Amino acid sequence: KTRWAFNPTTMGAPPAQARDISVSHIGGLHSNRVAQLNALSQVHSGIEVYREIPYDVVKSVWARSHFSLCLTMNALMTLRQTKGRIVEIPNFCPLLTEPFPTLDLYYKEDEVILFHSIEEAQEKINFYLNNDDEHKALFDRGRRALWERNTAYHEWNEILPKIDPTYKRKNVTEMLNEHH
Repeated sequence: KTRWAFNPTTMGAPPAQARDISVSHIGGLHSNRVAQLNALSQVHSGIEVYREIPYDVVKSVWARSHFSLCLTMNALMTLRQTKGRIVEIPNFCPLLTEPFPTLDLYYKEDEVILFHSIEEAQEKINFYLNNDDEHKALFDRGRRALWERNTAYHEWNEILPKIDPTYKRKNVTEMLNEHH
């Protein structure tokens, strides 16, 4: 079983931009997402929803966002699932996410904003919007976790020895420093 992994080659950050989007959500509107987005919009203005946009625009939206929202209920509303965007968002802005079963394989609780209800999400949004230093520290912790543990290089270092026992693990930190 593999994990989602950040690809430093394709997911490099766009040029610095003003953070003019409070909370972005990029993705489909299946399961209970419309209801959740409507409920969050009732308590927080500034929610922007994007669907079917090119990847360069996705990166720009994330770079302009104070937070990007990840809703984790599957389309059938039967379980929460890991979404691939969890290893992309923290390169651009803090991840605001519902829980999902493998969260601890990617991040510690102080590296993302975890919420269990719309009210809790709103409280945490307000806290970080009113505390710039805390927002920056959260963003830095999430981004560092992504680059130190969640890149494609880290995942290949785990997969390749299982495929080829003679594979020599790479020094991921060195690779990232040299190429990214």
